[in-house]
Amino acid sequence: MVPRPPRPSHPEQRAGRILVSRTDRLGDVVLTLPLCGLLKARGHRVIFLGRAYTRPALEACDEVDEIVEWDDALPRADARALVAGARADVVLHVKPHAGVAWAAFQARVPLRVGTSRRAFHWLLCNRLEPIARRDSPLHEAQLNVRLARALLDAEALALGPERLARYGRLRARVPVPDALRPLVARDRFTLVIHPRSGGSAAEWPLGHWAALARALPPERFRLLVTGSRAEGEALRPWLDAQPPHVHDVTGRTDGRELLALLAAADGFVAASTGPLHAAAALGTRTLGLFSPRRPIHPGRWAPIGARAEVLVGDGHASSAEDLAAIAPERVAARVLAWSG
Repeated sequence: MVPRPPRPSHPEQRAGRILVSRTDRLGDVVLTLPLCGLLKARGHRVIFLGRAYTRPALEACDEVDEIVEWDDALPRADARALVAGARADVVLHVKPHAGVAWAAFQARVPLRVGTSRRAFHWLLCNRLEPIARRDSPLHEAQLNVRLARALLDAEALALGPERLARYGRLRARVPVPDALRPLVARDRFTLVIHPRSGGSAAEWPLGHWAALARALPPERFRLLVTGSRAEGEALRPWLDAQPPHVHDVTGRTDGRELLALLAAADGFVAASTGPLHAAAALGTRTLGLFSPRRPIHPGRWAPIGARAEVLVGDGHASSAEDLAAIAPERVAARVLAWSG
């Protein structure tokens, strides 16, 4: 028989310093920001423990007061000192990570909260929450909030994804680079497309992206292809074959500049990627392309924001085939409707 999680050994927390630990990818971090907003709205100071490459998104969120950069290569003593330096009253292990859990335990953070579904949390945390993500009907942003049950009221815990989006907005902190500014001029509708996912999700076929470009009239649209420098090199033959109104901007922005570009654009289309979630949080019109299968379906991972939408492929043998079933004409129809 599985033992019940231990009851909290600490009283209900007053306003304090909350260390939110999410050391994975950009999209996961963006969907954790509504939790930060809820905590800040209740008087807490929010310190975010994340990877260095997610810092631009964290800096773009007013709900994060301090940023601590985690590195898996840190020796255990240095990791403990890093976490101790945050002077946190509470650590929320939103992303289970044994190294972070050990560091928080050794740093003697008073309240250490983790999911009951990780064995190391039973040893290293003093409050466990029974959160099962894989088969949950809840959105990722809602699951993140559930971990902070000890710090939030019932109203906050009951918020849906649309309401939660208001607590995790992003604001670009730098301007669009001068070299790219003409590409977001108001003479045409600027659509940013992000064909690759960095291995984090199924991808829409390149042939579909090319068909989308052909379906959008060049006199009305300008398409910008984003991605890393390595992704741009891998896409080179495809990029070279695109019509003149498709512009390659892969590898031409850092994280802060990419957020500025997404904020200045009129629309954004991608599969389930970090930039998709960032664009939605910036308030840009956003269309996500998803498979219906669990646990990667939009009920769990849809971008959240007032101007975010999704299209879902029919169920097939694989998630890649699910996305391929989303016809370019369906995507083009949504984008054309955006442009009026």
